[in-house]
Parts: sequence; C-alpha cells; structure tokens
Amino acid sequence: MKTDDIKCELSKNGYNSSIILWRNGVGDNIYDTLEKYHNYIVTQLVRFDHYLELMIKGSDFIQDLFNGKVLDYNECCKGIDILPQDASIIAFPRSPKPHECTEKWVVDNWV
Repeated sequence: MKTDDIKCELSKNGYNSSIILWRNGVGDNIYDTLEKYHNYIVTQLVRFDHYLELMIKGSDFIQDLFNGKVLDYNECCKGIDILPQDASIIAFPRSPKPHECTEKWVVDNWV
C-alpha cells in the first residue's frame, strides 16, 4: 500500500505493508537478504515498511491498481454506518484493529 491515503502515516510516497501482493519470484531476494542481514537491518530501520522501500523500487500500489476498492479505516470508514459502495477491502494499519471497533458493519463482519 502507499502511505499517501493512510491517516496514521506521516510520510508521502512511502510504503505501508498492511497489504502486499507479490509477483512470482519477487520475494526471494527480499527474504534472503533480510534473513542473512537481519541483526544489522533491525538496528538501522524502525519498520519493515522502510526495509521494503529500500529493497523494492517502482512498485505498483494496490490503491492505484484497484482505485476506490481498498480503503484505510481511519481515513475513510471510521464512524460511518455504511461502507462506501465500491469498497472491497478495508485496511486497519496500526490501530484500531477490527476487534476494537464498534461500528455495526465491523462488528457484523468480524466474527
């Protein structure tokens, strides 16, 4: 996901790993490098998202590929009674998580 339309993100043009779609073969180098240098990487980077930003350049963003279908809960859906008509996926980066929400549509669907 791109950070631009995620309320809790303070950066623009960054990555948020709440939803990731991998193309075949893309993840091998990312995993192998993280496994090999894990102890060093975690001392230099605060979040996995930052690691992805360093390892993957020019990625496609799910919000662009599926315009209007993938929404951030805090930005688009918090406190509303009915979800936007075209929404297919609601992401819950950081907090709250679905089990902490009280909207009827969340309670009805998070069982």
